[in-house]
Amino acid sequence: MPDLTAWFFTLFLLALMPTGSGLLVVSNTLGRGLSHGVVTALGIAAGDICFILIAVSGLAVAAGVMADYLPYLKYVGGVWLLWLGILLWRSRPHAITSEPARTGSHFTGFMAGLLITLADQKAVLFYLGLFPAFFDMRNITATDVVAIVVLAGFAVGIPKVIYALAAHRARMYFNKPGLLTIINRLTGSVLILLAGVLFVSRP
Repeated sequence: MPDLTAWFFTLFLLALMPTGSGLLVVSNTLGRGLSHGVVTALGIAAGDICFILIAVSGLAVAAGVMADYLPYLKYVGGVWLLWLGILLWRSRPHAITSEPARTGSHFTGFMAGLLITLADQKAVLFYLGLFPAFFDMRNITATDVVAIVVLAGFAVGIPKVIYALAAHRARMYFNKPGLLTIINRLTGSVLILLAGVLFVSRP
């Protein structure tokens, strides 16, 4: 049986570290609301699960095919973040009420999280290197794979949701349309900056 407890807490602690994906969750939460931050976190977890499945498969062919498309995913992710940043710059927020915000599509938040994760071309190598430290790949079973993937989803997703909750709590202290406009433009600028990083980063 693989050491699932150590696996979970290792990924959990790594996901707590400040990264571009965490910044994206915070930006989406501040600019568009808590639910948007949460679905962004789910998109990030989904991206990590994709890489984990590739690493678990142990198929060089699968990794090679993924590598062929990763540069394109990087640019798609950059365009997506650029578009979200422009939307935030143009938005006109209102004071927060007890009703949930309905600014934009949740699908865009999910895809932003997914694409910024898939754009990290080194992630699959990270998981390929990490797996031997926890699992005996010669004796791993289908049940083990399911447990690994489910725990990884929670281990990566929960810290990002914590980021969203913290950002939402901070946002509630600035419940004025004028300040929310400033927040939207700041977070929009962050998303545009993240897009620029994706565009210029080396494969």
